[in-house]
Amino acid sequence: MIILLPACQSTTTDKQQAGTQASPIDSTLSDLEYLTKADTIALAAQKRLIQALSKAIDEGGIPYAIDFCHTNALVIKDSLSGIYGAEVARISAHYRNPVDKPNAAELEILQAWQQLPEGETLEMKIHYATQTVTVYKPILIGMPTCLKCHGGAEDMDVDTRVAIQQKYPEDLATGYRLGELRGAWKISFKR
Repeated sequence: MIILLPACQSTTTDKQQAGTQASPIDSTLSDLEYLTKADTIALAAQKRLIQALSKAIDEGGIPYAIDFCHTNALVIKDSLSGIYGAEVARISAHYRNPVDKPNAAELEILQAWQQLPEGETLEMKIHYATQTVTVYKPILIGMPTCLKCHGGAEDMDVDTRVAIQQKYPEDLATGYRLGELRGAWKISFKR
């Protein structure tokens, strides 16, 4: 079951509007608390990744940052998982690393977000399973620097394209424009 919840409304109202029953969670955390906690974790993950990539770009340019990301992105996500006690991952329909490939249900979430009219807010989604609560938070191409690795051919220099091809021969993560949906943070809590 997937529930769409705007963070500014009460959980009861959201469930009534969505026509869903209360979640089967036997926990002290409400839907809003899971969403808030996941948002905090996703923001921390995004910040840590951007800081690390910015430093790598400063040290050796975009091709060096691609190599850095290839070897360190998973380590960064894993360290955050340990700090926050939740599994931190990224998913994308147009993934660079096959580890980020979404399952069928996750692909549906990403596709639903992509089909929203331009300018409409992409809201976090929450999913309940027997052993976990998973929150998905959209990742957008938020700054021009992102296009140096994820944009079109006109945004990337030759060295960058070669570095991406060497590290990720089946790369699907290019051709984006500023503001487009890149994927989602996937924050999973054990229950």
